[in-house]
Amino acid sequence: MGMLRLTTMHVNRRTLTSFEVERQQLDGHQCNSKLQCCVVFSKEKMKQVLQQHKMSVIPQTFSLVKNILLNVLSRPLLSSTVIAFLALHWKSLPLAYHLRFAVLILRPKPDLLTEGTVHRDRLLLDDLDFNLHMNNSTYNKHGDFARVGLFLSSGLHQVIRKRGWWYANGGVYFSFRREIKPFSLWTIHSKLHSYDTKWLFFEHKYEVDGQVAAVGFSKFVIKTRDRKDVAPLDVLKALIDSDPSSSLSLTKMLERPPNWSGSQFGADLLNIEKSLNTKLE
Repeated sequence: MGMLRLTTMHVNRRTLTSFEVERQQLDGHQCNSKLQCCVVFSKEKMKQVLQQHKMSVIPQTFSLVKNILLNVLSRPLLSSTVIAFLALHWKSLPLAYHLRFAVLILRPKPDLLTEGTVHRDRLLLDDLDFNLHMNNSTYNKHGDFARVGLFLSSGLHQVIRKRGWWYANGGVYFSFRREIKPFSLWTIHSKLHSYDTKWLFFEHKYEVDGQVAAVGFSKFVIKTRDRKDVAPLDVLKALIDSDPSSSLSLTKMLERPPNWSGSQFGADLLNIEKSLNTKLE
C-alpha cells in the first residue's frame, strides 16, 4: 500500500478534526513538537479525508450564504439599502459584463451600412468618474457591446465563423464632444463606415438628448486559422452571398468602395498612427 507523509502546522490538527476523522483511525501519527505534527497515512485514507472535507464544506457554504440572506431580508431597512445598492451597481456585479452579450443575438437584423445597430443604456453610479460624468473606460466598454451586437445581428459574425476565420479589434479612437451626466439615457449608433485592403472601419456615435456626446472609430481585421489576413472585400462579398437581400447599400458600397484615407477624419487618424509609430521606433 502506498504511503504519503503530510507535514502540517498545529492549527491544521483542528482542520483534520473538522473533517470528523478520528486521529486513531489513521494508519499512524507522530508529533515532533507542540507546534508541528507529522501524520503518516495511506493514499486511500487521504482521499477519504479530502472527500469528506469537500462534502462538508459545500453545504456549510450554502448554509452560511442562506443565513446571511435571511438575516438581511429580516431587516427591512437593511434589505432595502442592499437592494438599492445592487440596483445602482448591477452592471459591475460578477458575470454581468458577460451575460449582457447573451441578449445581443436577439436583436433584429439591421442594414449593416445605413441602419447599423442602436445600443441604449442609462448612466448609473458605477460608470461615473470623479467629475460625476461618464468615465472614459465606459465609452469603450459599451463600445464592445455595440461592436459585438453589430457583428452578431448583421450576420457578419456567423459568416466569419462558418469559414473558420476569426476577427480582432485592432484599435479604437474617440473624440469627446460633451459630457453624459448621471442617470441620463444615452445611445450608441454603430455602423460600418468603410474599409481598405486590410481593415474594416466602424463608426460609433454616442448621443444624449438628441445631441452627439462622442464619436468613436474602431478597426477590425479578419484572420484565417493560420493568421493570414482576409481581405475585407472578400468578407463583405461572403456576407452578401449568404443573404443577398440583407444589404442593398452594402452592395452599392462594394461597387464604389469609399476611400478611407481620402476623408479628412480618416487622414487625421492615419497621421496620428504614423506619429505614434515613429515615436515607438
